[in-house]
Amino acid sequence: MIMVYSKTAANAPFMGADGIQLAYPFDTSLRFYAGFARQALEATARGLQAQADYVKDLAACENPADILTCSNVYACHMLEACLEAGRNAATATRHQPEG
Repeated sequence: MIMVYSKTAANAPFMGADGIQLAYPFDTSLRFYAGFARQALEATARGLQAQADYVKDLAACENPADILTCSNVYACHMLEACLEAGRNAATATRHQPEG
């Protein structure tokens, strides 16, 4: 049986009389979902930065060949980023909290 108590005002876990840290019911789930959200936001930020770089490079193009090259580089970069995000999501779901 696990005894569950809320945290103190200083966000520190309560300690039992025997010095054992008492469990807080949402710590594991909260850490998991916060980590997943953090990864999603980081992936979004990288995607937005890649789009900004692409638009900047596109503006510097002087002929159709430059435009095609720039677009091809961007497409390859985005494909790699999507594959990496998928691998990260798959890795994160392997470590799901129980319960």
